Order: sequence, then structure tokens, then C-alpha cells
Amino acid sequence: MPENLINSIYIHIPFCKQKCSYCDFVSFSGKENLIDAYVDKLNGEILNCCRNAINRVPTTIYFGGGTPTLLQPEHFRKIIDSIKNTELGAQNTENRGEITIEANPGTVNREYLKALRDLGINRISLGAQSFNDKHLKTLGRIHDSKQICKAVEDAKSAGFGNISIDLIFAIPNQTLDEWKYDLEQAIKLEPTHISTYNLQIEEGTPLFEKIKTPFSEELDADMYEYTIDFLKSYGYKHYEISNFAKPAFESKHNLNYWQNGNYLGIGAGAHSHIDGKRWSNPEAIEEYLANDYRRDAINRVSTIATDQSETILMGLRLIDGIPIEKFKGYEEKVSKLIGQGLLEQKNNKIKLSKRGLMLANLVFENFV
Repeated sequence: MPENLINSIYIHIPFCKQKCSYCDFVSFSGKENLIDAYVDKLNGEILNCCRNAINRVPTTIYFGGGTPTLLQPEHFRKIIDSIKNTELGAQNTENRGEITIEANPGTVNREYLKALRDLGINRISLGAQSFNDKHLKTLGRIHDSKQICKAVEDAKSAGFGNISIDLIFAIPNQTLDEWKYDLEQAIKLEPTHISTYNLQIEEGTPLFEKIKTPFSEELDADMYEYTIDFLKSYGYKHYEISNFAKPAFESKHNLNYWQNGNYLGIGAGAHSHIDGKRWSNPEAIEEYLANDYRRDAINRVSTIATDQSETILMGLRLIDGIPIEKFKGYEEKVSKLIGQGLLEQKNNKIKLSKRGLMLANLVFENFV
């Protein structure tokens, strides 16, 4: 397996203090006693999977979760040292490439963040979600709105110059004015990057069992359209369906996903993609701990057609779109969607139109 072509490393930290009511990610509460063993397992997987990566270094490392900030700085030092000890990681950590950590505002302080910054972690993504304490309670978040502001202040004081804030809209009973307030509060904190997601209430989550009335599709669309106009007016580039950045502060790690690049996933439930081959690790922490790191159990190998489809599906998330030649074999569908005003051609690229952004899932169905 040509792991010397890896562009990015994703490291999954599946521990949470409390499972959010809307969350269907691979995360678990009440298992903090497994953290030390889990970090040891991560290090073993890193060393095993990156051993032969000698011709290409990753441009990004990303700690996601779960709540990565439940780990202590010493845990991250061990993980980063493991990456440094491979040919794959040496250049990235020395040149201070983009190294991101997701953080819950209720689990960090300046001292903790300074320790992370000293380890070379240089981008932080704060799961703010809302500045309305009522809505935070609905979402099952463990922090309040004041802690968001304090976390941003502490991150800046600790030396982070690249700070992203996640926000959620279309929360049950949320009004347009409340969403406008959330955006206004986020702007005041002057983050370099803002991600905005409309809430998808997935079956099997506590919120799914509780909420019986679907959120208004019209209000959802109004919130999204307002978001685009508002953030653009403050100098944020809308570069992906849900993501906005100040110039040069786009998420390099996520751009690699959307460009269907190669990435290695480390940890429970982590997914990898190397030259069309895709696989994932066991989701249960205990099963992951019992795994022997072998990469021969690949869940799915993409055919050329499947890989092309995924290139289109991921690439169309980018506001600038993707080169027209990527749609070879799909010309008829592209022509139909352009005729319907959902796609448009610009500068030899195919991209979602403004209307297509609002109806992106309908567009994507044509390329599945």
C-alpha cells in the first residue's frame, strides 16, 4: 500500500464527558479510564502505518473527536513524538505545518492551551455551536456561552493565531433573530475561520426521540442564505458549503478531503483513503484496543467509476467547483442540472449555483 503518498493524518479521540443529544459520531462518555491505553495504541498504529512513508510528508495533522481536549498535554506529546519518529512526520512537525485540535470550550483554559501550542499544535477548532444557553442545553453541550468567549480569549493569549468556531443553526425552536445573534457574537471574537452547519437530527440520537416536528425548510434556507451574506460582509470567504475563512485561513486538512486526496485515519472508527482504497478501524474502543494494526482488512476498494463519483461529490462542496474534465461520462446529467439552474459553468469549472447551494443534496443524488 503506497503510504508514502499520504497528504494528511487524522487522529480520532473518541472520549467525551457527555454525549451530545444530536451526536451520532464515534464517541463515548464514561470511558476516560481507557485513555492511557488508547494513546499507547494510537502510537503503535502510527509507527506501524507510517513506517514506510519516505517520499511524501503530510501537510496536515488533525486531532478530532469526541473531545480531544479531555486528553492531557503529555498524551499529545507522546502522539506527536510518535509522528516525529516516522519519516512521514518529521518534516511536518519541524516546519510547523497545519496541526489542528478540536476543543470543547468547557474543557480548556489558558495554561492547558499554552501547553498544546508549545507542542506545535497551531490551529484550534472550538465547538461553540450557539451563544444561546437555551439552545446549548437542547444540544446537550457541557459549556455555556460565557465559556466560549473565555476559550477564545485563552486561545489567543496562549499563542493561537488560527482559531475556528463551529456554529449550528436550525436548532429546534430557534428563530432567525436568534441565529443572527449567534453570528454577531461569533464575529465579535474575530476568529479566522467559521463553520456553520444546519442541524441534522439523526435516527438513534436522544434528540431524534424528543423532537417530533421537523424544522421549517424555508426557515432553514433563510438562515443559510443570511449566513452567506452576513459573513461575506465581514470579509470571510465562502469557500465550501458550510465553511468561511479569512484570506489564507481555509482549513488545509479539510480541503484535502474535499479534493479527494490521500489521508490516513488513526484511532477507533477512523477512515483512510489511499489512491482509491478505503478502509476504517473498528468503532468500539475496546475492539480497537484489541486490534493488531493490520491494514489488510480493507472495507472497500473503489472502482474508477466510484472514485470519480466521490471526486465529484466532494469537489462540488467547494464554492469554486472542480474542473469540467472531472465530469467525463456525466455530461448529460451536468447539462440537465445547468438547465435547472442548480449547476453553472465558470472558468472551465462546474460549480453549484446559488440555488444549487440551497438544494445541494438534490444535486449530489445525481452522482451517487
